Amino acid sequence: MTQQHKISETPTAGADAHLAAPGARMPDTNFGSLPGSLVRLAPWLVIGYIAALFVLRLTLSPFVEWDEAQFPGNVHLALTYGNSHPPLFNWLVRGALEATGWNWPIAVGLVKYTLLMGFHLLTWDTARRLAGPAAGLMALAVSGLAPHIVGTSALSLSHSIMVITAVAATTHATVMVVQSGRIWAFVELGAAVTLGVLAKYNYFLFLIPFLGALVLDRSTRRAIVRPGLALSAAMVVAACTLPLVAAANDIAGTTERVAKLYEATKGWRSAIDIPGLGVDGAVFFVEALAGWAGLAVVVWMVARAFDRRRDGAPPPTAPAPAPIHALGVAMVAGLVIFLVGVVAADVSLVRGRYLTPMLASLPVWLAVARPLGRSAPIVARAAGAIYLTVPIVFAGVVLAGLNPLG
Repeated sequence: MTQQHKISETPTAGADAHLAAPGARMPDTNFGSLPGSLVRLAPWLVIGYIAALFVLRLTLSPFVEWDEAQFPGNVHLALTYGNSHPPLFNWLVRGALEATGWNWPIAVGLVKYTLLMGFHLLTWDTARRLAGPAAGLMALAVSGLAPHIVGTSALSLSHSIMVITAVAATTHATVMVVQSGRIWAFVELGAAVTLGVLAKYNYFLFLIPFLGALVLDRSTRRAIVRPGLALSAAMVVAACTLPLVAAANDIAGTTERVAKLYEATKGWRSAIDIPGLGVDGAVFFVEALAGWAGLAVVVWMVARAFDRRRDGAPPPTAPAPAPIHALGVAMVAGLVIFLVGVVAADVSLVRGRYLTPMLASLPVWLAVARPLGRSAPIVARAAGAIYLTVPIVFAGVVLAGLNPLG
């Protein structure tokens, strides 16, 4: 399969094309010379890769790692848990413990790596549905260029993995609603939002701007504001009301992690720690943003410049399907809201995982809204090499004692 994939649905031309055809596909410009077998096998490669990470993690140590250590003693059935966390991850760990005879590494690993697999598969399928099979593969390539997804999530993290999965599920469900409007798509949307609300409170930094962008866009508003949306809302209300009420009643526990935002600034940043303004926090924000998305964005910019040099013009970037337009708005709006909050609240410390909800959709957005041409195989191979390197680094870090697995 070396020929350009033909467009099965041609988007409406013009600046407002995304408004006229919310379910239309972008040209599958990524297809180029990507091996057809690799494109078709992408979801199976994801499943095999995550399974290999799970086996490696169990092989390296029979003990929990530092992020997993928060669960022992916190798997009783409750509506809120310490460290400012909603209950769903703890509930799932409790269920996995019951199913595995209280084997902590297996139980926590099952939950964590199943969620991580879900993120990758949902990301792949969302891009595939919007712009064709090769776009799905290239969305996975973007994830391979995002250290927080491909690296940190493989070695550590728990609730943050649930958040990126929830964002991917919400995006996928929205695309299904816009493209089909079937009742099961609204059920998926309700389940996805429930997953996010019960995963981590910063999920709202994605959800609110995303819903706002969808409602303000008249085409997606027509596609989403249907009777089925009442079912989605009812699912969320039924599942989330009690945990949210409990969180509001235990506001001290719910906001416990806020103290981490105000850890004392050290080094040269202390010189820009202006009282009343989070200037030092803004610097941390920029560093966190660069660490999370910088490599992927730079590689994509260079790749598109390469395509422009070879072909005289980069692959087309418009008209993007309406859900992608809303996704881009939500990412930018969420990041701006977060930054304004950092400065206004005099926040001193911002870590990369704090930006996870806003950036989890970057792989889909880049693959669909900024497709690659001739450079796609090069970028895909580079991302594949990173994926293959991660297990080696994972093992090295643990065996060197840098990540305490016991």
